[in-house]
Amino acid sequence: MNDSAWARRPTDHEIREVLVAGRTQGLLGEADTAVVFHDLDLLDDRLDELVAAFPPNALHAIAIKANPLIEVLRAVVARGCGLEAASFEEVMLARAAGCPPDRIVFDSPAKSVAELRASLELGIRLNADNFDELDRIIELRPPDSTSIVGLRVNPLVGDGSIPTTSVAGAASRFGVRIDRVVDGLVPRAEAHPWIRGLHHHVGSQGIAIDAHAAAAAATAALRDRLHDALGRPQFDTVDIGGGATTDYVGEGPTEPAEFVAAVSAAAPSLFAADTVLMTEFGRAVQANCGWAASTVEYVKQSSEGDIAVLHLGADFLMRPAYQPEHWQHRFSVVDGTPGAGPPAPWIVSGPLCFAGDIVGRSVPLGAVSAGDTVVVHDVGAYTVGMWSRHCSRGIPLVLGHRRAPTGEIRFDVLRARESPEDVVRFWSADPFGHQVGSAPR
Repeated sequence: MNDSAWARRPTDHEIREVLVAGRTQGLLGEADTAVVFHDLDLLDDRLDELVAAFPPNALHAIAIKANPLIEVLRAVVARGCGLEAASFEEVMLARAAGCPPDRIVFDSPAKSVAELRASLELGIRLNADNFDELDRIIELRPPDSTSIVGLRVNPLVGDGSIPTTSVAGAASRFGVRIDRVVDGLVPRAEAHPWIRGLHHHVGSQGIAIDAHAAAAAATAALRDRLHDALGRPQFDTVDIGGGATTDYVGEGPTEPAEFVAAVSAAAPSLFAADTVLMTEFGRAVQANCGWAASTVEYVKQSSEGDIAVLHLGADFLMRPAYQPEHWQHRFSVVDGTPGAGPPAPWIVSGPLCFAGDIVGRSVPLGAVSAGDTVVVHDVGAYTVGMWSRHCSRGIPLVLGHRRAPTGEIRFDVLRARESPEDVVRFWSADPFGHQVGSAPR
């Protein structure tokens, strides 16, 4: 039996216990027709396993975009990890979560002058996307800045099985092609010794472990060429990104020990004591920690099969709705009539008013009735963080849960449920009270 935390997810039995505890403690009411949960114990275990698999001086900057809830980010920081920001707003989320500046890495491909200036003043780590941005950083960097600056390179190892999450093919819009780096980077690095980093990222989900190993080998070889050209070692920080495969339907997880074994065999110099090795895992850490429970509001029949109508749809599961061939979640009935009758293929529909709001097709479920509770598994990443305002439904209550040594289940509110009034304020002219004034007529 595999005891890796990266192979675990909350079971239906554990989920029922959490739901009972939430109701008993008065956290779940009539208005909570959908609730998102995050297993914080499992998150801790996964982070601990990640840290243990890598060298002790590695920095694991968990991708904020996977799950931007500040309370979740605080849990990540508390385990000694850093945070990876894909926007300046995410930099501010990292700061709000208490992450030290030297453990925040800012990777946006469209950093403005103001954002770069602020990041350099704060001492945030920066990965420049291109030489123009690197020149902008050179011009803006104050002499006393502690920011470590790197350049993102495209290792050209090819695309994975999901085009929209693959970023290391020849057509990628991210980074500098690896075969064009040396001539442009050497003179800049020679004049500015604080340019110390190299960064690559292959993609997120649908990426074979061999591609990660090949990318690491290519970046290690590039570093050797740069040091030969400079006549000295300078690039002591190498960021190998994230993208380990997560356990969705039909895909098994890539565990940290397996990832390290493959990458270190291909690029042993990156694991040496004189190198700060960085990772940017997001989905692989967070996805299986999360689950969502929704009341079945109606059961309907169609020519394509029986339909269970939930209170979570394409607003929450955007990728499964729009790219079902690549993103498939597990579903189960845990409250009401679970297991009644043999499994049959169901269509799982969301609450939005358009025909494409289908988040599961041919889902094997037993009998389902209105009022039952259906669980959507593996939703800890790229769900709440990608919430869509189509049809203006509010974001549901998000709860974190832990089990005390006594066995008691304890909860933290990670995000309060949005009320209809909250949504009205969101769409108003000045929802945050900035007093922006009236537009000219």
